[in-house]
Amino acid sequence: MKGCSRKRSAGVVMVLATVAMVALLAMVGLALDVGKTYGVRAKLYAAVDAAALAAASAVAEGSDNAKKAAVKYFNANMPPEYLGSAFTLEEKDIGISFNSEGDATIDISATADVPTFFLPVIGKELIGVGVNAQTVRRAVDLAFVADNTGSLSSVGTQVTARSQDFVQKFHPSYDRLALIHYAYGAKELVSFKDKRGYDQDGMVTSIGSNFKYSGHTNSSEGMWAGLEAHRKAVNPASLRVIVFFTDGSPNTFSSEFSLGGITYRGAIRSGDGSSGSTAGLWWHNEVNSKLPSAGGFYGTNLYQQLAALPVEDNLHTGNGDKFKLVDSNHPRRPVSQLSIGATPAEYYKKINHISRNLMEDMAERAREQDIYVFTLGLGSLLKQATGPDNSEVSEDMLLRMANDPRSADYNSDQKEGIYCYAENETALGPCFEEIRKAIIRLSR
Repeated sequence: MKGCSRKRSAGVVMVLATVAMVALLAMVGLALDVGKTYGVRAKLYAAVDAAALAAASAVAEGSDNAKKAAVKYFNANMPPEYLGSAFTLEEKDIGISFNSEGDATIDISATADVPTFFLPVIGKELIGVGVNAQTVRRAVDLAFVADNTGSLSSVGTQVTARSQDFVQKFHPSYDRLALIHYAYGAKELVSFKDKRGYDQDGMVTSIGSNFKYSGHTNSSEGMWAGLEAHRKAVNPASLRVIVFFTDGSPNTFSSEFSLGGITYRGAIRSGDGSSGSTAGLWWHNEVNSKLPSAGGFYGTNLYQQLAALPVEDNLHTGNGDKFKLVDSNHPRRPVSQLSIGATPAEYYKKINHISRNLMEDMAERAREQDIYVFTLGLGSLLKQATGPDNSEVSEDMLLRMANDPRSADYNSDQKEGIYCYAENETALGPCFEEIRKAIIRLSR
């Protein structure tokens, strides 16, 4: 009897062990299949995210092109039969709609069938995985401020062409673009419309007709025109941007000047070299037009007529726009009033310093008003020390204007833009595209 009992116990243990083993294997199999499913789902999410970004980037070219771009990027990010799974994203699975403010909402649904290894024993050969994603591409108000100075004359054709390409990369029905060009002064060629959208063909034509490359660099007047374009805009978008393009340092500024007892509103210039002569006057609201005066043009004899520098910018005093010109406390380039009997070299240095200060101060004012600033610099001059101090590298100013994180003066409390450097005219297109993509990322 005892022997029989031991045999029965051994049999029970074997049965229980077998059942436990089957259960354990089932649990391991389930864990492996579930783990595989989670891996596929994560990959699917990443692919859908890439598809949504692609659609947001391409929506300016129309909803059909945005859907095609989404499918293309989805397929590029999903390896064929990843972990043996079959993936599906079709254009019909992508919805794109616009609200009255011009914001585009993109909805994407993608699925995958994940084959199982162990669950077929219970009749489960496939696990279906579905991912739904929604992204909003905000409409943008963008002021494009373009350098039209004489130093660009040798590459003017390429600058014009790449500028035309850039302004065609936004949605003509929902985004809004303004166009400003500058040299001695600045002129707004195209204003923001009161309603959403802009005339792409008209802007391309305006660039082709008006981009003429001559004169010195009044960067601050260009920046002010970009800032003013935003402040005049009716029903502004939640995303506001200034894209500022140049190939060098500012050397010209505008204000009111007392010359020979008469007050004139215009622009005076220095130069980029370590020494030189000041000259003026030019219209501040025209790109390259001399300002007539009773005694003819002051030209390089300007310093003989200008007894004192204006203390502040007194052309643009509305909307809190006063900027100090004579400022001994400026953090980078202190400027004091002209000394009695000031030499041409003193005029030259102080006018150059004011020109640089104003450009950066106006860019900072734009950022303070929640406007992103993106800067694009062209050519090797930006890597060289210029100006009367012969110590400042020009691209450092463009980094500060954009509040690029690479800037030594980066301010985390203000809007963060980027600076892109184009070594030559061939690199202009990629730089414009880098900035466009950065704007699109902000719009999501």
